[in-house]
Amino acid sequence: MSHALAAGAIGAILAPATTTRRYWIVGVACAVAVDLDAIGRPFGYPDIAFVGGHRALTHSLPFAVALGAVATIAFFRGRSWDGHRWRIAAYLTLATASHGLLDLLTTRGQGVGLLMPFNWIRYEAAWRPVRGLNELWIVWLPLMATIWVARGLRSRTAAVRA
Repeated sequence: MSHALAAGAIGAILAPATTTRRYWIVGVACAVAVDLDAIGRPFGYPDIAFVGGHRALTHSLPFAVALGAVATIAFFRGRSWDGHRWRIAAYLTLATASHGLLDLLTTRGQGVGLLMPFNWIRYEAAWRPVRGLNELWIVWLPLMATIWVARGLRSRTAAVRA
């Protein structure tokens, strides 16, 4: 849920004047697709080894750039998106990257491979405050506030233009 909220907050800040469901769905999908490296866990299978396991290649910043670009090309081709693609690519890239960055704040796991495949070091934040239910206060509340403020600013801007 935190990763979807992060995508929502980033999307609220970077949204073009008019958005569609596709904009929001693809952004959330990019943010949560990062965990596909652990898709076998619910079925009793290990993490996907060829990507370095969980919180490795799919959690990296280069992966975020690649997924953001591919998703923009795949889902935002029509003329109605002309003039907005760079902003959408930035949104999808940041939504994807936010997953690994948020995971840095947790105490679970062996760190995050932020620079893979160029550097196979797993990084850990010096401050890792997210433990269980406090995620509601440390992550969810600020993200929901960001969405609320961004939507408020957007509606004010639209009212001024009208």
